[in-house]
Amino acid sequence: MIIIVAIGIISGVIALLVTCISFLIKYNSLNSKSELSQAFFTDELKLKVYYYRLSMLSFIIFIEAFCIIMLFSGIENEVIDFNYVVAVFILSLLIALVSFLLVGKIIKVVQNFRIKSHYKFQIVLPEVDSDNLYIIRMYNKDICICSKDPNSEINEESEKTYLIPLEDIMKKELTKTTWPLPEMNLLQKIFN
Repeated sequence: MIIIVAIGIISGVIALLVTCISFLIKYNSLNSKSELSQAFFTDELKLKVYYYRLSMLSFIIFIEAFCIIMLFSGIENEVIDFNYVVAVFILSLLIALVSFLLVGKIIKVVQNFRIKSHYKFQIVLPEVDSDNLYIIRMYNKDICICSKDPNSEINEESEKTYLIPLEDIMKKELTKTTWPLPEMNLLQKIFN
């Protein structure tokens, strides 16, 4: 009976590991795409990459917290109590959870203070009433949202927005251009 339970537990753990590894490979492949490929991500794919990066950073913080607490805990005997290890594990898990919830916002605030420019891919479409359009983001996997204003996603006060089929964009030359970010006051930098 014990052997059957052990085999069940081992097969469950193996299935869980295979599932986790397949998700990691899938999201890591999204994470390793080029800047041009990421410009054509839908909002859903951008969120997946964002949460993948945040999860990996939180996992690293979890491992570091566990190791630091275990190293500097002042244990003098060679036998470590199992309950103590569980408590350290739970504390490290709580630190990782807090970091998962806060690190993304902290990074955004730091970026608002440090980053002064952003890039957009420019496309020339003579059939539209403007020669230069900038790819803002993807509406879905087949339609691209473009605008004359490269800061339209930041300002949200753009004059015109165009929905361009991805097929039309793929036939044109794309140019990566750098634009200064619009000015933000202190509150916008903190809470934006």
